[in-house]
Amino acid sequence: MDNSRLIIVAAALMVMVRVSGAELPTPEQIAKSASAGDAESMMKLGVMYLQGGKAPGDQRKGYEWLRKAADAGNPRAMNMTGVCLANGHGVEPDLAAAMAWYQKSAAAGCAPAMFNLGKMHLQGIGTAQDSKAGAEWLRRAAEAGDLDAQSALGICYMKGWGVLADGKQAAAWFEKAAGRGVAKAQNDLGLMYAQGNGVEQNLPLGLKWLARAAGQGSVTAQYNLAVLHESGQTPDYVSALKWYLIAAAAGDEQAREDAGRLADIMSPANVATARDLAKQFVAAPETLDDQ
Repeated sequence: MDNSRLIIVAAALMVMVRVSGAELPTPEQIAKSASAGDAESMMKLGVMYLQGGKAPGDQRKGYEWLRKAADAGNPRAMNMTGVCLANGHGVEPDLAAAMAWYQKSAAAGCAPAMFNLGKMHLQGIGTAQDSKAGAEWLRRAAEAGDLDAQSALGICYMKGWGVLADGKQAAAWFEKAAGRGVAKAQNDLGLMYAQGNGVEQNLPLGLKWLARAAGQGSVTAQYNLAVLHESGQTPDYVSALKWYLIAAAAGDEQAREDAGRLADIMSPANVATARDLAKQFVAAPETLDDQ
C-alpha cells in the first residue's frame, strides 16, 4: 500500500511558520509538552521520530507517541497510527487494526482517514473488496477537501469503480485537485481533454494541464506531453524530443527509445535545440493549496 499519506501529513506538521512574530515550539518544547500529556504534542513528537529516526528503536518510539496521541482522542494521530499499522512503521503490520483506527479517525471527521478507508475498500486490503463503499469513502474525503481523494474519485468516475462511469464528474473532480496543484490529477485531466475521453476534446486545454504536471516533474505527464507534441495534427518535434529527453533522464526507458527514434528523423539543428531545452529544464513542484 502507498505510504505517501504519512509522509505528506508529517511534512505539513513540521513546517515552521511565524505567528505574530513568534516561532512554533522547538522540538525540546514539544517533547516537554508531550510528556506532560498534550495530545497534539504527542502526535508531533511521534512524527519527529518517524521522520528523523534512523534506528528501528526510533521508528518504534514514533509509533508509540502516535498511539498515545490516538488513545488521547487526536483524530489525525488516529489516522497516522493506522498508517503505521498498515505499513509496518515502528510496529508489526496489522491491517485489521489499521482499519479500526482509520474508522475511528474518519468518524471524528479526519478526511485523510476517509481517503485511506476508501483505498482499502477499493483494493480489498484488510477488508473485503467493496468498490461502492470505497467510492463513498472517497466522496466523503473529497467533499471535505482531501486532494488525494478528489483525484482518486475522478478515477472512480472515469473507470466506473463503485459509481456509474461519468466523464463530466471525473473531469470535475480531477479539476478540483489539479487546480490545487496535484500533478497526477493534472495529468489525468490533460489526457481526458486531449483525447476527448468523457469530455469534449480540447487539445490546447489538454496540453496546458499536461504541461503543468510535467513541469512539476511527473514523468508520466512528460512522456504523454511528448507523444501529443509528436502525433498532433501540427507536430512539434522539437517540443516532443525535449519532453522525451526529460522523461528519459528521469529513468523512463520507453521515452529513451522514442527520443532516439525521433532524433533520427530530425535535423541536427533541431535535435540540438531540443537537447538544450531539455538541459535547461528544472522541475518546479507547485505548492499544494490544501485550504
